Amino acid sequence: MLKASGPYPILLNNIPLCIFWKDLEGRYCGGNGPFVKWMGLEGPHQLVGKSDLDLVWSEKAHSFKQIDEQVILQAEPLIGFVDQLELENGEVIWLEFNRMPLKDESGVVIGIMGCFQDISHRKRLEDERLSNQKLESLELLAAGMAHDFNNSLTLISGAASLARKKLIEDDHLEPFFEKILSGVQKASRLAKKFMNFSKLERNLKKHSKFKSAEFFKETVELLKVGMSGTKIKIDLQLGPKLNWMLADRGQLQQVLNNLVINSAQAIGASNGLIKIFARQKNTVAGEVPGLPAGKYVEVIVLDNGPGIPDAVLKNIFDPYFTTKSSGNGLGLASCRSIIGQHGGTIIVSSRTNYGATFKFYLRCLDHNLEISSSR
Repeated sequence: MLKASGPYPILLNNIPLCIFWKDLEGRYCGGNGPFVKWMGLEGPHQLVGKSDLDLVWSEKAHSFKQIDEQVILQAEPLIGFVDQLELENGEVIWLEFNRMPLKDESGVVIGIMGCFQDISHRKRLEDERLSNQKLESLELLAAGMAHDFNNSLTLISGAASLARKKLIEDDHLEPFFEKILSGVQKASRLAKKFMNFSKLERNLKKHSKFKSAEFFKETVELLKVGMSGTKIKIDLQLGPKLNWMLADRGQLQQVLNNLVINSAQAIGASNGLIKIFARQKNTVAGEVPGLPAGKYVEVIVLDNGPGIPDAVLKNIFDPYFTTKSSGNGLGLASCRSIIGQHGGTIIVSSRTNYGATFKFYLRCLDHNLEISSSR
């Protein structure tokens, strides 16, 4: 039996990693304090003699056995491999592992030693960074397309307006020019939507100061109208004393609209419920990933739909990523872009058959100023 004696248990228990060691048959011979605690055991004595099949990660036992056999056979360490694990409560975490062969004085492998750490927070930040890079590329593309598109529209509109002035009264060509100018206006609105993805739009946003509570009440009433004719209900709950916000009302309405539509499409024709919560939230540094400390309005949109599979969840905010045959994958990417431009962040969580929860944070004013709300 491989045992740690002398000062080693004290040293191992003070290392901020989960450390364990096994014999050649894959039976645990010991583990440090953090490992025993992580496994939910009362002490090392409950670990000795057990295999991976007996622990919380039993579904990983086969793959772990293959990794251990590789390390023992090659007598070389395997460093930094990452694996995903679903806990009993449905939470999915990411663990980074190291495996090293244990050798005696003559160099013969007599067991295996391993350690791991939870890197879920780091993994989420990395995924968010990659998604932001994709979104930034899309922003640049959208800005360029919208700029060139608007230039062409200006030429078309100008030429049509000049030609229209040359027409004699009641000329039969007048309706055709009306259609041209109407089409130009529609195309211009489309270009405006492209600009919503562009950083250039940040200088054009129509910020106004308004009461958060009134904004949410008015927006939800509009959303309820949009859900008429369906079996889906929308419920709004507001926390006390919500601070005023300085933001683009139209863009924030677009965020809520996109999230509700996403939930409604997931629920489908079934009876459904979409709940929207808004409350005051003062965060501290590190409390919410990617969010500085400050005063925010926390908004939660949750539904009782079928939930989002893990394979989809990790790509949910990527531009052009969609699971719908008629979708374009820009709705949730747009939400993330708008919220980010307002100094906030958005996160999502879900369990299959238990619905989805979108939670986002919007900066608010420090004080509830007594001013007229801009409409």
